[in-house]
Amino acid sequence: MEALALDTLKPRAEMLDLYNDYAHDIIDRRTFLDRLSKYAVGGVTLAMLTQMLTPNYATALQLGEDDSRIEGQRITYVSPKGAGTMGGYLVRPAGVTGRLPAVVVVKEATHSIYVFEINKKS
Repeated sequence: MEALALDTLKPRAEMLDLYNDYAHDIIDRRTFLDRLSKYAVGGVTLAMLTQMLTPNYATALQLGEDDSRIEGQRITYVSPKGAGTMGGYLVRPAGVTGRLPAVVVVKEATHSIYVFEINKKS
């Protein structure tokens, strides 16, 4: 029998919903793993499922904050019809002035390293 490769696994919507609940502190780790375990069948282990769903933070940072090609800064702005004062990470190409296209990345809770990385690549 051939071993399953992690890159051949595809998460189901229910698994992604479980991870979302865990990541946003709606359920604790024990509950997350307990509920996820029902998908660990047919040679797929709970460890494989967990690895498939969780981000690999070690590979997230690809452009350093001191990269000379970009200018990044944490900003705050007023959102009167939203949450009041919002925070964000603004990144622009270095040395460019005038109007630029933009990408807005919205994250409900804290800013993770992935949010910063998305902004820097855009």
